[in-house]
Amino acid sequence: MDGAAERGKHDRAMIWWSAMMPHLKEPPKFAEFTGIKPDRRTELAACVAAWDRVDRSLAANRRR
Repeated sequence: MDGAAERGKHDRAMIWWSAMMPHLKEPPKFAEFTGIKPDRRTELAACVAAWDRVDRSLAANRRR
């Protein structure tokens, strides 16, 4: 992502936290407001990695 787009994303996030939140009864989700589209592959990979860590931890405790 180029710097201008990243700066715009940051500016929208700052508007969200400083100005919008106190005035909305039901605010939109942060990702919707900033225009971030969820990346299902990244979310899925993070979930699988977390469960792999849990499995390794459980396996290590069984060996003791």
